[in-house]
Amino acid sequence: MTQIGKKKNAFPVDKKTRELIKRKNILSKKIVTNQDPEIRAEYNRVRNKTKSSVNKLKKKFEKGLSENAKANPKAIWSYVKSKSKTREGIGDLHTDPDDTKSPKTDDDKEKAEILSEYFASVFTQEPDGEIPVPNSINIANELTELKINKDMIMKHLKKLKIDKSPGPDKLHPRLLRETMESIAEPLSLIFNQSLNEKTVPKEWKNALVSAIF
Repeated sequence: MTQIGKKKNAFPVDKKTRELIKRKNILSKKIVTNQDPEIRAEYNRVRNKTKSSVNKLKKKFEKGLSENAKANPKAIWSYVKSKSKTREGIGDLHTDPDDTKSPKTDDDKEKAEILSEYFASVFTQEPDGEIPVPNSINIANELTELKINKDMIMKHLKKLKIDKSPGPDKLHPRLLRETMESIAEPLSLIFNQSLNEKTVPKEWKNALVSAIF
């Protein structure tokens, strides 16, 4: 079974429709050099039949997307986006985000710097030097031990949405969920070690921040 469309937004085409498309293309070339009315009539017949068959397959494909929209929303939005003729990037930005009367820029480099500075501004600026020690408080119920087991890891891995993109670690959610039986135990050991040593790996503090327009 082949596909019509580009890359991931294509929909499958069965053998019968594929043969109709092939026949239509052959007749299309013939009528360029041969104006025989019978060939033209045959071309029109095959063209209409091909169009009807393709439309039926397209409707079936789109119906499947809509029925699975809740489980895989990314697929339907990707398909809708592929059908949109509008391809807009980031519009012109004010050189001073806090002043709507400031001049605008259409330069990509300047826009990237403006966005970068704005993102940096929303994060808390930690003071230099030693971190102040908080005042002691009375603890009524002390948590003496917290142990993460395999079942806890499995519970969370099962909830991963496989249509999401990977994070900074480049590990796709689908990979994590499909290998959870094998990785749950090693992950529990890693998390328990982190708790026991009271340290968090540097890699766990990384995140991908994207602008939404």
